[in-house]
Amino acid sequence: MQTSDSWTGSDKLAHFAASTPFGALGAYFTRDTAHPVVYGTLIGTAPGLAKEIFDGTCPSAGFSYKDLTADVLGALVGASLAHWAITYHRDSRGTLVGLAYSDRF
Repeated sequence: MQTSDSWTGSDKLAHFAASTPFGALGAYFTRDTAHPVVYGTLIGTAPGLAKEIFDGTCPSAGFSYKDLTADVLGALVGASLAHWAITYHRDSRGTLVGLAYSDRF
């Protein structure tokens, strides 16, 4: 059983950092849907949720809602950043600014 689960523990940063790229990938894979940030966050949270469920079965660890919260926040930040990077934005002069990728095979 988990004895100490502080909100400021270093493992929260690890959970946040590990979930961020999963959230970004989720947003990228769902970029053509109506809600890529929501779906990206859900996809990005899945690995952390699976780990917490596994931890819940281990007598030495235990399920942690605080860790899961860090996972959700990391996935949300990753999905939001990916969505921002994928979509086009206007700068102060009204010029379209965005990312584009093209490749030839």
